Amino acid sequence: MVISTSLIFIICMLTSGLCCNWLTDNSKLRNTTMVLIEVMGGEFTKQDCLVLFPYKMYKRVEKREVESQLGFIRDSLKEIFHLYRYDNLSSTSWDPVKTMLFLESINRQIYELNSCVSKYFLLYAFWELLRKKTKHHLVSLDILGNKLQRSIG
Repeated sequence: MVISTSLIFIICMLTSGLCCNWLTDNSKLRNTTMVLIEVMGGEFTKQDCLVLFPYKMYKRVEKREVESQLGFIRDSLKEIFHLYRYDNLSSTSWDPVKTMLFLESINRQIYELNSCVSKYFLLYAFWELLRKKTKHHLVSLDILGNKLQRSIG
């Protein structure tokens, strides 16, 4: 009984990653998204970003199982979608149609990745790591806010 239950669980886990249409059928969609981010605005800024990009996280995720990697891609695309969807873009000179198409291509990928990733793929340890990093960032933001408050008043 335990062996058959374990076997079914393993097959279900493998099926979600191996049968994922996003991996095989959507290279054109992923390419379209890359083109749209380039053409929706003018030249990219030459200014350096003050926020460090989490390259180390990509290295860690590459070593995880397929479903975790797909979950990471999906969740990252969700964050990108929300950044562009909810922020005030009126100050940009971006082409509104191309920007909308960019958002639609991101959203479609999220939708298709949802079928590849189980709803509860994240492990307890991941959530604890996320909570730890969130606390670190909140402390850093608090320090910055306190410095700003002292300099103003």
